[in-house]
Amino acid sequence: MNWTTCAAALAYVSTHRHSRWALAVAATPRHLFVPRWWEHGSDGWELHDGPSDPDRWLDAAYRDTSLVTRVGPLHADYATEADRPHG
Repeated sequence: MNWTTCAAALAYVSTHRHSRWALAVAATPRHLFVPRWWEHGSDGWELHDGPSDPDRWLDAAYRDTSLVTRVGPLHADYATEADRPHG
């Protein structure tokens, strides 16, 4: 998967084609801003590391939704696989 293709698809679904923001959305490598994130699963919060799973990383970063980067005081960038935050 190529990030530019993902960014262009996100721009298509999230901006009006004549919007001044469409080109900016299509040209921004969003995945670089969120290398790690949390997703709520059946066993609580699960930590995801983008560089170790590039396809999932691009899929998550270029969805038209928010990614959770902090649960309580624990930021995903500083968490370990063993961390189980509550919140």
